[in-house]
Amino acid sequence: MLRAATVIAALTVVFTAPPTRAGADPARRWFSIETEHFVVHSYDGGEALAREAASYCEEAWSVVGEALGWTPQERVQVVLTDEGDGSNGFAGVIPFNAITLYAWPPEPESELGDFANWLKLLVFHEYTHIAHLDNATGVPEVFNTAFGRVIKPNQALPRWVTEGIAVWIESSRTGGGRVGASRMEMFIRTAALSGRLPSLAELTGFPLEHPRGTSWYMYGGYLFTKIAAEAGEEAVKRFATAYGRRLVPYSLNQVARRTTGKRLVDWYEDLEVDLRGRAEATRARIEAAGLVVGERFTTGGEYQGSPRFSPDGAALAWVRSDGHTAAHLVMASAADARAPRDVIRCEGGCGDFDFSRDGARIVYATSRPYRQVNSYGELAEIPALPGLSRRTPRALARARRAHAPTISADGARAWYVAASWGRTWLEAVDLTSGDIVQRIDPPAADGRINDPVADPTGRWLYVSMHTHGNRDLYRVDTRSGAFEALTAGRAVELDPTVTADGRWLVYSADPDGVYNIYARELATGATRQLTNVLTGAFDPAVSPDGATLVYAGWTFDGFELYRLPFAAAEAAPAPAETRAPLAAEPPQPVAMRRLAYQALPTMLPRSWLPSWTADSTGLGRLGLTFTGADAANLWAASISAEWAFDQDDFSASASGTLRLGYPDLTLSVGRYAWDRSAFVGDASTDYREEVLFASADVSLALPSVFTGLSVGVGYTVDVARGLDVDPYAHTPEERRPFIPREGPNGALNLWWNLSDVQSFTFSVSPQLGGSLFMNLRLRDPGLGAPVSAYTVSWVARGYLPLPFDDHVLSLRLGGGISGGDTDARSLFGLGGVPEQDLLTDLLNQTNAGAVWLRGFDVGAFTGTSYAMLTAEYRLPLWRPRRGLATFPVFLGDVSLGVFCDAAVIGDEPFTGALFDHPKVGLGAELRWTMDLFYGFAVGLRLGYARGLGPDGTDQVYVLMAPLP
Repeated sequence: MLRAATVIAALTVVFTAPPTRAGADPARRWFSIETEHFVVHSYDGGEALAREAASYCEEAWSVVGEALGWTPQERVQVVLTDEGDGSNGFAGVIPFNAITLYAWPPEPESELGDFANWLKLLVFHEYTHIAHLDNATGVPEVFNTAFGRVIKPNQALPRWVTEGIAVWIESSRTGGGRVGASRMEMFIRTAALSGRLPSLAELTGFPLEHPRGTSWYMYGGYLFTKIAAEAGEEAVKRFATAYGRRLVPYSLNQVARRTTGKRLVDWYEDLEVDLRGRAEATRARIEAAGLVVGERFTTGGEYQGSPRFSPDGAALAWVRSDGHTAAHLVMASAADARAPRDVIRCEGGCGDFDFSRDGARIVYATSRPYRQVNSYGELAEIPALPGLSRRTPRALARARRAHAPTISADGARAWYVAASWGRTWLEAVDLTSGDIVQRIDPPAADGRINDPVADPTGRWLYVSMHTHGNRDLYRVDTRSGAFEALTAGRAVELDPTVTADGRWLVYSADPDGVYNIYARELATGATRQLTNVLTGAFDPAVSPDGATLVYAGWTFDGFELYRLPFAAAEAAPAPAETRAPLAAEPPQPVAMRRLAYQALPTMLPRSWLPSWTADSTGLGRLGLTFTGADAANLWAASISAEWAFDQDDFSASASGTLRLGYPDLTLSVGRYAWDRSAFVGDASTDYREEVLFASADVSLALPSVFTGLSVGVGYTVDVARGLDVDPYAHTPEERRPFIPREGPNGALNLWWNLSDVQSFTFSVSPQLGGSLFMNLRLRDPGLGAPVSAYTVSWVARGYLPLPFDDHVLSLRLGGGISGGDTDARSLFGLGGVPEQDLLTDLLNQTNAGAVWLRGFDVGAFTGTSYAMLTAEYRLPLWRPRRGLATFPVFLGDVSLGVFCDAAVIGDEPFTGALFDHPKVGLGAELRWTMDLFYGFAVGLRLGYARGLGPDGTDQVYVLMAPLP
């Protein structure tokens, strides 16, 4: 069956909002700040930042609108939230123009770390998505006028186009941005010098090579910056406008040639020439001065960083993540660090850390759930020993929103950076009592503090701080709270550390556009360059005896650790800064007013596109659905109706979800009719039944970095009656008749789900941990049911990593038992892989199920109890990760699954008879992932299965379905 409406949706690939969270913090008090073109929604302490964001939004409305030639007709809804410790944002144009901003200033090492004003950059970037994606004219505009916000052709673009245009705007209009940032230049230079610049075919989906998803922003941003510079900014405007007029999108190169003078593939080839030339020029300059790199002593790529020497210099610890297993804090002998031992698995992440002054313990930054819907930084303390249990850490729970700890000289307290609603400050926690004992605020409201380090005297802290448009190093007097600037200018200085003798401040900086390690003599201010690398050098650590420097250096495969003699006094002077400092412009005055938050305006439906379902007979169903959710995601509602032409009847339903507290509450009502069978007079006869139903469900998520738990309870009541039922005649000699029962039927449903499943960068399947789901359904006269019955079902999964990279043994045990009144028990069915209409499901963007008893006929076995064990050996075969130029087809990973399905099913759950006739199927599946239409993820499974025993059969199948 084919839904015509979803064919159009498949072609336009609707960008979705970030994943819906479970529940809401009931303590939040929402408000709105309204301007001429925006409404900014926030809560509690977010008003000052919301007003600043509203001002930048209005500035973006004018600046970006002029650059792209489009301004939205309705106010844009902006949600400013402070529920996580990460800087990011999202934007979407269906069902309404909406932006989500996270109120956390970017870390200096992040891809957003080069900015004059971080909030302005974030607003301009996200609003560019609105002005770009919302642009729809011509036939799409006519269609949207008739049916509402349904077709936005500019959504049907690869990410390197949508993000590239936004990065071009952020970099050309905000005084910072990714284009030209030293970190982005490092990524590009490393790829170019390694001969690994990606093609557009590799960027059409998610690239596996570094810097992965950042590549969309980086290469796309540089590409559209080049187009704007050489063809004129009007060319980018023409491209966005022309693409927005296309009812059937995807002809990227044709549109680009007509609007910019060249195909995008040709523009990109020219860009590659530019990037290689710039990389070679930088290499020639660096090599002419003499490389100073040191010895690399780690392997494995991905991330090896944050090195720290123990106070006695005997051990070196760092964070390691290889993409094949969980990240760990590791430790090795400082004399030979090539064989590190795992200290602890990084549950919730391992951020910066420091040793206690006696070297016996480590305090590190991690993240933990807070009030269930937030994820905040927290400090944890562990013994400095290998092989710790994952639950060993002692949380310093009062150090909320804590990052980058450094232990004071007397060892009594840990200093760290705390933050809330875009502001940062320094706090100290007493390591014995856990009490917060001191707070130091930055001298300016826009001060963004990072990377504190305590000096050996106990009086000073050294920090990296962004203020007035630039990031520099400061010395902080812990007695008076005074800040003293040590550096100034355009260069980004970060990762400071102080030598044990207090003589040198060692840090990473980019005065010439390449990050290297520098040392500043604190007594004289003289600054020396300690490394001269082709890529980038970060995270310096100096051994306590002052003999060795260790740092994290960038390679094409990720960060690795290097070491070299620490000889600051003999090193070359630091190069002079040649770039002009950035200037952070304050927000412009904008007329705005504060309002109470109202959910209804954004919940109203924005479209009414009908759906049409047709079967092979030509008969079909005409449907209409209205859905809505408020901007803050506290309320959601759906109303749908469908007319079945084959039944000459209708179905309808309405549902609503409330997220006003930690549990989600969902209420539903509806009506439908369906065709069943009655058995009377030794013959089956048609029986049409009408069902009215209502349900209420409450679900509660209890997140944890160790094992997450979710629980739920629901009650459903339905009332059934026969429609157009003729009188039945029954004689005693005929078999017992069956006529569906009329009247009310109530059921209580309880479910419980526990999971600590993990997968990693290179995984082709979940790879570690397990999960358990259980469901109990009860029907009883006390619950409004005419019968008494129960059904228990469960699914347990476990994943065991094997010795080879990314190989995993997957185990799944599912089962169910139904009991109670004989004629009210539930029947379970087991059987082989069903047929699938691949084209229809592809256009509808739906998948088949995932789990079957492979090697047997479809629905071959039924019973009131069953158990099925599936064991699979899964391994990667090929990772092409490339498409066909700019076509909307991208091949991801190809893997193999060798499986055994074993099941028992019957009507006697608690006796040995259930196991008398086990069913076993063996086989293998070739699996590959694809990305179609620039955003629709597809998993294809080509399999062969053989069922053992007399009921077994040979099955060859192709399915679009998730992993079992």
